[in-house]
Amino acid sequence: MYKHKLNNMATQHTIPATTADKNKEIDKLSSLEKFVLNAYLIFDAPSSEKLIIAYEISRPKESQANRQSIYMQARKWINSDKCRYYIEQRKEQLFKLDQTKRLASSDGEGNENNPDNVNRSKDDILTELNII
Repeated sequence: MYKHKLNNMATQHTIPATTADKNKEIDKLSSLEKFVLNAYLIFDAPSSEKLIIAYEISRPKESQANRQSIYMQARKWINSDKCRYYIEQRKEQLFKLDQTKRLASSDGEGNENNPDNVNRSKDDILTELNII
């Protein structure tokens, strides 16, 4: 019976969530959790430390559990769909903003080595380096 249960679990496939499904999950986050997850993304600390801090701040009551239990609860929380989708969405937004800023600054200033701001292929670059 036990083997049969394992085989059924192994054959189940998860269907990737649609954007609407992801947004429904993200809506389950409280504003405090969203704030903490934003801080989690930019906080410069060891991963396990910032995870525990983010989890503890996001909880309405202080936990009486030991550090190992808190860490396990924090891992479960950060790996939940709602947190994963939110972090994924925020990283995408931040990356787009960063790319937009880079493009805007390169368009305004120009580049001495590439005045037309043309992307070159690896072969073109190698050819130019071989000439030098």
